[in-house]
Amino acid sequence: MPIRTVLNYQVQRFVVACQVVRRRLSHPSMRPLRNLVTLVCITQLISCHRDLSPRRLYHDTTAHYNIYFNGLIKYEEALIDIRKAHVDDYNSVLPVFVYGTPEAATGYAAQFEETVKKCSKAISLHEVSRWVDECFLLIGKAYFMKRDYFEAVESFQYVHSKWKKDPIGQEALIWLIRSYAANKQYSKAQATIEVINANKKFPKSLKGEFYAVCAEFHISQKRYEQAIEPLEKALRYDWKRTERARMHFVLGQLYGVEAKSKASRSFEACLKLRPPYQMQFQARLQLARMFDGQSMSNREMQALLRKMLKDVRNQDYFDEIAAFAEIGDAIDSPMKTYSSGMYSRLAFAVSVVVEPDILIIDEALSTGDAKFKKKCLERIKSLRSHNRAIIIVSHALATVKDICNDVVWLNQGQVMMRGEPEQVIAAYKESLQVAASPAA
Repeated sequence: MPIRTVLNYQVQRFVVACQVVRRRLSHPSMRPLRNLVTLVCITQLISCHRDLSPRRLYHDTTAHYNIYFNGLIKYEEALIDIRKAHVDDYNSVLPVFVYGTPEAATGYAAQFEETVKKCSKAISLHEVSRWVDECFLLIGKAYFMKRDYFEAVESFQYVHSKWKKDPIGQEALIWLIRSYAANKQYSKAQATIEVINANKKFPKSLKGEFYAVCAEFHISQKRYEQAIEPLEKALRYDWKRTERARMHFVLGQLYGVEAKSKASRSFEACLKLRPPYQMQFQARLQLARMFDGQSMSNREMQALLRKMLKDVRNQDYFDEIAAFAEIGDAIDSPMKTYSSGMYSRLAFAVSVVVEPDILIIDEALSTGDAKFKKKCLERIKSLRSHNRAIIIVSHALATVKDICNDVVWLNQGQVMMRGEPEQVIAAYKESLQVAASPAA
């Protein structure tokens, strides 16, 4: 049946339906409702600026539900699979968004290419459709996920230049930041951020995503302190539960040991949102590591550890932690009954069992017997051989000489010397002898 005949038939059906509604509203008792319906119809007709012709209606409907929709489904299915397959490295700061690995981009290249083809078809066949801008934006997103950043940038630049005054044009700028940062064009990404910051009419609905992308931009350059503020701002806006949980976890990592109370609140907020198991475990582990009696009480910490122990999925970790700490049945006792040595053993065991990328040890080796100290040193050397960064704060010169390859001598917060262990230790010992010698 010709398209014109189909459209005329649809219009006739619409006219008949309107006549039926008109007859039913003609009763005197329906007068208030009739006035309201008339007002709504007039308002809608006045506020509607786009073409309402059957031709435009056909192109809008076909482009959206027959072509664009299928391309979007392909894109989202690939995205879901990539996120499910993604494995986070909790030994470093997590990315705010999951884009997958280069291998994943290659594996799903065909699906993303199908999205590009679908959207290109919609644009060529239905250029008068109001879904053309969405098609161009989705093409850019598909190229971004394929890691074809040159094509992605071109698509986003076109969307922004063509629909600059519309929200979709501003959304394209956010994706431009992503593309530039992923391609390590940080100066261009920064320039785009400044463009958005200068725009006082930037859509409020996009601000949350913008701030999160800014945080991601700083994290990608390991500028962790600068990532904190935009991520805090991003959390003021609406997000899906899993996305919000991830942002709280990342924020806790960014606060780190320098702001324990803030970090603890972020990890607790993450746990309240019931993230995936691995993230739950890591959030509780971070809370245990940062325990200092101030961010949470002994009772709260005990409750946290008991909850972790009850989860059978954590048993492998805890068996290894208990075996390394060597405190026997005392591991089941309240932490307030622990001696300083027991607490140090347990804290060190928790820290090294998960093999962190960065390990900070503050006089933890000063307690415990010779056997435990030897085991700790062996584990530290094992971590170092696997390219882990280890920072030791200690007065045990023999340990420092044995483990470290770079030493900083501090005196009341001032750096006195930095260099090879033998040289710095010799200078430190000499200063002690000078200080101990009687005045001339």
